[in-house]
Amino acid sequence: MNSEVIKAQNSRLGIASFVLAILLWTFFVVMIILVTQTDLSNKIFAPIEGLKNDNLGLSGLLRGFFRMLVLFILIPFGGHFIGLTLGIIGTTQKNKKRFFPVAGIVLNGLYFVGLVLLNIVPAFIRATKTS
Repeated sequence: MNSEVIKAQNSRLGIASFVLAILLWTFFVVMIILVTQTDLSNKIFAPIEGLKNDNLGLSGLLRGFFRMLVLFILIPFGGHFIGLTLGIIGTTQKNKKRFFPVAGIVLNGLYFVGLVLLNIVPAFIRATKTS
C-alpha cells in the first residue's frame, strides 16, 4: 500500500482572522494617539473635511460624536466580529494547522472581553457604593 502523508497547511481563513486582528488593534492604537494629540489630529482631519477650528456649536459636536462612534465602535466591532467568525471557521477546517485561527480568535475575542468588562466593572462599582 502506498500511504500518502498529507502535510497540514496553514488555514487561509485563520491567517485572515489573525491579520485582521493585528490590523484592527494597530488601527485602535493609531486612533488613540491621533485623538489624544489634538494638534496632530487637527492637522490630519481638518484638510480632509475642509474645516477650520471654528465655533461649530452643536453641528461640530454631533460631527465629532459620529466620527468617534464610527472610528471607535462600528469599525472595530464589525472587524473583530468578522475576524472572530473567520477564526472559528478556520479551526473547523480539516487537515489545516490551527495556530493562526486560534491566535485570531484570541486577539479578536479580546475586544469583546474588553466590551463586557467595560460594562460589568462600572456596574459592580456602582453596586458597592450604594450598599
